[in-house]
Amino acid sequence: MLKWKDEYAIGIKIIDDQHKHIFEIANSAYDLLKNGICADKYSRIVQVIDDLRQYARYHFQWEEDFMLKIHYEDLDAQHLEHEAFNAKIDSFNLEDIDESQDQTIEDLLFFILGWIVDHILMKDKMIKAE
Repeated sequence: MLKWKDEYAIGIKIIDDQHKHIFEIANSAYDLLKNGICADKYSRIVQVIDDLRQYARYHFQWEEDFMLKIHYEDLDAQHLEHEAFNAKIDSFNLEDIDESQDQTIEDLLFFILGWIVDHILMKDKMIKAE
């Protein structure tokens, strides 16, 4: 289970709340992995990936609009990282999910954890610094 810690906060409430929602989506994936066999697991995995895809796009657009308003100098780099995130989520193959459900969830969680460390804790924290 991913737990939100104060150290993840960047100090901009709406962005922190959006990041917390990404944690909630990740925890939905974790619950699927932890619970093992469940009815219609494939559909639930697809739903988690779709929720993450849709919410990330909303969040990235909001965050980039905010950065534009404050004239954030690393907006272009942030945008590229957001696009890479979207591409990774889009790369999850529905046929592969059906054949290796737990591996798909593990891959998704590993990716999200990496994103939290590499992007939220390193890059997004800099938004507040400007």
